[in-house]
Amino acid sequence: MTVHKRNRALKTRVFTWAALVLLLFGLGCRIFQSPATTPTRAPAATPTAAPAAGLTLQEAWQLAGSQARTWAADAQLSEEWTCNGALSTDGRCNFWRGVLVSAAQQAAAELEVKDGQATVIPGAAPAKRYLEAAFSPEGMLDSPEIAQLAWKWLETNGLKGDDTDLRGVALRSSPATEKECGTSPAYYVLLATPQGQLCLNPHDGRITSNTYGK
Repeated sequence: MTVHKRNRALKTRVFTWAALVLLLFGLGCRIFQSPATTPTRAPAATPTAAPAAGLTLQEAWQLAGSQARTWAADAQLSEEWTCNGALSTDGRCNFWRGVLVSAAQQAAAELEVKDGQATVIPGAAPAKRYLEAAFSPEGMLDSPEIAQLAWKWLETNGLKGDDTDLRGVALRSSPATEKECGTSPAYYVLLATPQGQLCLNPHDGRITSNTYGK
């Protein structure tokens, strides 16, 4: 073999080995390379379901009517029919609670309307106390009308602010209600910021007393 041919063969081997080394290096890099990371996405926030709007005071009483009459044909409310749950600014509540009373049976029972379901729980006592404070909300203003009148009164008297909150609505009947509100039954409306209470006539919505000194 001539010198020229030997040089050519040597160069060919060098190039072949160099190519092989580069190929192996490339494969090694691919094998040991850290896998590409996909940017982690924060999970989408799950929308919180809006609380149920609830029922008005009259709607809750109407819903409970069949259950109340099943318990006693002459069933009436006694002492109070009050929002005991989440209350909206327009006077709707998801949990109304009160006491039923029956003169015929000389008995009393608790009444609840929660999330659209009415329940009568017998056993409230003593019945005489509740018989003296029995009343029916039929023909009276409903809680949204009362809430609207309360908001209007606050605004007229310069008491309504952006953070004013409706905290409670109840229809009550008792000697204490008569003394405090000047009428019985009466609507009680509890407010916050500024904190206070209004009494309203359930038939005409007139403000009969308040704790704001107005």
